[in-house]
Amino acid sequence: MTASAQTLRSFPDISTRPRARSHAEPPLLTLLRYVQGHRKYATLTAAFGVLGFLLSFVYPWLIGRAIDLVASGKAGALNNQALSELKQLTALGAVTGLLHAAVLYGRGHYNVHLGDSIIADLRRQLFTHLQRLSVGFFARQRTGSILSRVIHDVHEATSIIYSGIIVVVLDAAQLATAFVLLLGISWKLTLACIGFFPLYGLIFTWMNPRVRRASERLQTHFTRITGTVSEQLSGQALV
Repeated sequence: MTASAQTLRSFPDISTRPRARSHAEPPLLTLLRYVQGHRKYATLTAAFGVLGFLLSFVYPWLIGRAIDLVASGKAGALNNQALSELKQLTALGAVTGLLHAAVLYGRGHYNVHLGDSIIADLRRQLFTHLQRLSVGFFARQRTGSILSRVIHDVHEATSIIYSGIIVVVLDAAQLATAFVLLLGISWKLTLACIGFFPLYGLIFTWMNPRVRRASERLQTHFTRITGTVSEQLSGQALV
């Protein structure tokens, strides 16, 4: 979030893709509106993501069923029916693994297309905006800093779309599904798992401000380094 906020607020006159909005709009909403122009890739990424987390619930069921079959055998011996079912579970596990691999590939493929399309839109709009700025702006700003914003900051901002928001939404859906399934198995075990959530919330609340400040310092140092290197290299031609 820090990188995206710094990027989208670095050039205050940037208009959003659909139409000009208030500058007070949260950067996250600004990025989300860029997704509207690429609904195809966003929908396919979400669809493969849903299939992926649904397939992830097949493995626990297969393992549990196999354990039940082995445990039900008398004196460690399995009858032909149990052996046949174990073979079927093994084959189903292999098919599930192949499907999961294909789903992960599809999700990553369309995820990259979505991210690259948003990056292209942002960089194109930033470049257009740079052409409209006054000469005084370029006299005040370091060339390397501007280059860092256009190239690096835009990529960091869009990473929130395809490695932040999508992951959070899919993880939330997977957690809700697991909660329902676990509740059907044992409400005591469900309560024991939920007991860890407050601890997670406390750690997140305690660490998030520190991570945010570290990200801001990293972004500032990276901009300075890029600006210095760019000016040093461009100055060599004059020397």
